[in-house]
Amino acid sequence: MEYPFEKVQEDYPLISDKRVVYLDSATKTLPPLKIIEGIKQYYADVGVSPRRGAHHLSVLAERELEEARLKIARLINAKNENIIFTPSIPFSAATLISGYPWKRGDKILISEAEHNSILAPAFQARKRFGLSQEVVGLDHNLKLNIEDLENKIDGDCKILLATLTPMILGVKNPLKEAVKIAHEHDCYVISDITRAIIHQEIDFKKLECDALIFSSCIGIPSLEGISVICAKKELLEVIEPLTPGGGSIKEASYNGYKNNPLPDKLEAGLINMSSVISLKEAIAYIESIGLEKIRAYNLKLANTIYEELKSMKGVRLYGPREGELEAPIVSFNIEGFHSHDISIFLDETNKIITRSGMQCSYLLSYKINERGVVQVSPHYYNTPEHASTLVNTLNLIIGELS
Repeated sequence: MEYPFEKVQEDYPLISDKRVVYLDSATKTLPPLKIIEGIKQYYADVGVSPRRGAHHLSVLAERELEEARLKIARLINAKNENIIFTPSIPFSAATLISGYPWKRGDKILISEAEHNSILAPAFQARKRFGLSQEVVGLDHNLKLNIEDLENKIDGDCKILLATLTPMILGVKNPLKEAVKIAHEHDCYVISDITRAIIHQEIDFKKLECDALIFSSCIGIPSLEGISVICAKKELLEVIEPLTPGGGSIKEASYNGYKNNPLPDKLEAGLINMSSVISLKEAIAYIESIGLEKIRAYNLKLANTIYEELKSMKGVRLYGPREGELEAPIVSFNIEGFHSHDISIFLDETNKIITRSGMQCSYLLSYKINERGVVQVSPHYYNTPEHASTLVNTLNLIIGELS
């Protein structure tokens, strides 16, 4: 029996009141009212940060933090000890990359599909530590090119950065195969799974990846302000904190300091508890619907849009060249027009919210020879009617512009 996804809209007045057709969930997934209310309740009843005192409110905050850590670990088949909270994806990437004990002459491998939030920390580390760098290209179907990886990896490679699902393309990279090759060369693999965390089954143990990074608010209907690192303990142990201080310090003198054990070592400063609470509640919310049901529904909706756009005159699609989409991301352009103009027209005509531009993925945009695309990313709060509204409005645009 199919889940009645139209009922979900009761938790989303922005959508149910027909104020917008929201199709930008790969940029920011909307939180339902239940989660917003849960955050209000936390600040009404607890209101403090964990690890800041022995009083009962601090203990309650610590309990909430650890419950969230457990919830996330169970979602991706990991252990509590694998989970670290940071303020953002760039911070997570920089923690793992710049915190690694590099030696001059070591090599870092970067896939051609990486987001700027991964690229910039990698480039910064390359300059800081005197690293060499190789870029692993994409194959004919715009997935990580395993043959190119095999040609470029060697004993000097210490870290491979390879996303599971990139922006723009709606494909799934052969991450497990890449991990196997990397481990044969004693190379760690760090993967940004932000666009896959809900839309694909993520099993940390089966993937055998050394570290996964994802956002609290993309795919998961939660608030901004938290990124999650899920990493093997042996890797976390060798990482030096990017910004030590506060609760990350075990003891200090004028001659130096000692780090606390994990996870405190990598969670310096006050943790954004509103995001932690919303993340915990958001996971419970989507689990109550059913992850498999959400995945199937979202992918069906995205492929419906993808197939409709294929037949439109002047529309150029960016996605797998063979087969269907593997993630609910549809990217396109209309010949002769900038992506921003198309996105603005969609908004002004029928309040359709899409993302336009480079999608924070410059290497990938250059790969497909574009200076920007329109990206559509449906989620469980969207309906077939929303897909039809998008298609009809695009037909209107093409008709008027031609």
